[in-house]
Amino acid sequence: FVVDGSDIDTIMLHFEDGSQKRYKVTSTGKFSITNLPEYQVEDLNVVYTSEHIVHPLDSSLINNLVEELKKVELYTESTYQVLGIDKDNANKLNRTK
Repeated sequence: FVVDGSDIDTIMLHFEDGSQKRYKVTSTGKFSITNLPEYQVEDLNVVYTSEHIVHPLDSSLINNLVEELKKVELYTESTYQVLGIDKDNANKLNRTK
């Protein structure tokens, strides 16, 4: 059993039909944004990051994202155009909530 993700060498996938399959993984280092360990899954050609390791996500990343999203003007003509909402539509405010 691995707690911190540093010793992962195999993952086991569980399928709806009850079957399981194991895959070997190789460390590829840490993801630059989150600093979480990433692994290459052999035979699948995909990158894997264990969900139970996600807890150390840097809160500044989330705070920066929140600040950027606060700048988005939702109730503007350009937003309505992107969403395909007719400007004469009486319910356009409700359609963007």
